[in-house]
Amino acid sequence: MRWFKDLNHNGILDGGERLSGQMFHTTPVDEANQARGLPVALVGSHGCIHLKPADRDSIFGLGGFLPKTRFVVHTYAETP
Repeated sequence: MRWFKDLNHNGILDGGERLSGQMFHTTPVDEANQARGLPVALVGSHGCIHLKPADRDSIFGLGGFLPKTRFVVHTYAETP
């Protein structure tokens, strides 16, 4: 999943907005481990956010990857 900063707050990718180069995604190794019933150990990334395949499936099932789904980033100091 990719996202964009909604500069005009209309929920649509338009104007000067662009998709981020960062993504939420799984990895082939994690997909294979889950399919084999082995532990999934997330590894570092060079900018993306890795998800466990089961977590991706849960978020998908909740509608978290549908267009216009709001995604809010908080600082570590904030309490959501």
